[in-house]
Amino acid sequence: MMLNKFTTSGLLRLLIPLSAIAIGVFLLVGCIYLPIPEHSANWSQKDFRPFVESNNSPVRAGQTTRAQVIKLLGRPVLENADRHEVVYRYDTERDVVIWPICFLIQPGYRDSFAVAFRFDASDQLVGWEMAHEKGHLMGSGAISSPIMNKPDATEAFRPKRINDK
Repeated sequence: MMLNKFTTSGLLRLLIPLSAIAIGVFLLVGCIYLPIPEHSANWSQKDFRPFVESNNSPVRAGQTTRAQVIKLLGRPVLENADRHEVVYRYDTERDVVIWPICFLIQPGYRDSFAVAFRFDASDQLVGWEMAHEKGHLMGSGAISSPIMNKPDATEAFRPKRINDK
């Protein structure tokens, strides 16, 4: 009985310093990178890229109507006043970066994709235009934050204000 108590006490004496060393090393590491495949950042958005990048897509200029596009992709993010253009957005993330010293976990990459479908007066698809915006770390130079911004590719299709450049 005495031997069992001594072994537990000895194990505890060894476990406490090893735990402190492990926590100290974890906090001193700059970042920990975990590769994770690209996935949707917002599960309510539908990935439109297979429909516009494929040759055998159901979305074709001159053959697809506005109602068919909305039925296929859901409600658009933006729609112009005369209803001749609808814009869809799809945001993706990939990889995970853990910054122990900052107590921060975030994706390694963020991308935003947008597509603007243009229709004629009879609601037939005339064509589409795609935009892509990559996320980047906030700040610049030696004083940059490990916090990544959230890009928005739909900015390419929003009306420009007079003061915008």
